[in-house]
Amino acid sequence: KSTTYTNLKINNTHASGAVLGGATTVTTLTIGDIAASSFLDDGGFTITLSGSSVLNLTQGKYKLGSAGTATSFPSFGAINISSGTTVEYGSAQAQNISATPNYHNLTFTGASTKTAQGSLSVAGNLTVNAASQIIDMSSYTGHSIVGNVVITAGTLSGNTSTITVQGNISGAGILSGGSGTIKFAGGGTQTAGATTQTFNNLTVEKTSGTSVSLTTATTINGSLVVTSGTFSPGSVILTHNGTTTVADTISFPSASGAKTFTGLVTINSGAIWSESAAPVFTFKGGIT
Repeated sequence: KSTTYTNLKINNTHASGAVLGGATTVTTLTIGDIAASSFLDDGGFTITLSGSSVLNLTQGKYKLGSAGTATSFPSFGAINISSGTTVEYGSAQAQNISATPNYHNLTFTGASTKTAQGSLSVAGNLTVNAASQIIDMSSYTGHSIVGNVVITAGTLSGNTSTITVQGNISGAGILSGGSGTIKFAGGGTQTAGATTQTFNNLTVEKTSGTSVSLTTATTINGSLVVTSGTFSPGSVILTHNGTTTVADTISFPSASGAKTFTGLVTINSGAIWSESAAPVFTFKGGIT
């Protein structure tokens, strides 16, 4: 019902969830205070906020946008998003991604371009899940993904941003680094294996003794900097068109997959270049 609610609570666990039937005014919106996997779909209708507005996303999912209409994340006065919950931007029209909430899981569906409006903070996983979809991270330098980046379909575009990832990158879609930086900073082993992946600047800044491994063919167009931790290209083809600086460890554990370094490779004093197997190397810029 298109009306004004003081307290609107959603505890609907159906796959289609509870769907707004029209533009709605809300003071306090609570999703999943009783039922796990509760689901609110705004149906492409705007939620107008009244008074001291509050969002309690306790369990389940909150979806923004419909096939024909792009809606925005409402500017709640207080936002409480619990662990395990998901916010989904699901319009087939161009949609803005709010940087206001600290998301847990952040999911994108709908074949459209969705553009970050600030540095995104994601405590769980970021999932791109629609063909012909582009997630544009714009020019913001503080994107933080604590969990995994899963590009099931579509494209995650780094543009000129800096994205710090503490989990893995995977999926059948496209990772495009643009002209920005992707930094691996998790405390354990991480893998980067989107089916198609191109980095601009790739930085490894992890706990010493932990590693980042490539699991699919990879191109790096900018700089490769291993500040702390181990970078391991594994058995895949690596084409690096920029400069390499290693302050900790770079490791080659497999003879498979040619490795091409176009720019200067600098191994700092005390750093390690390790070859437990010898792939085919091509150096075009020299080693120092």
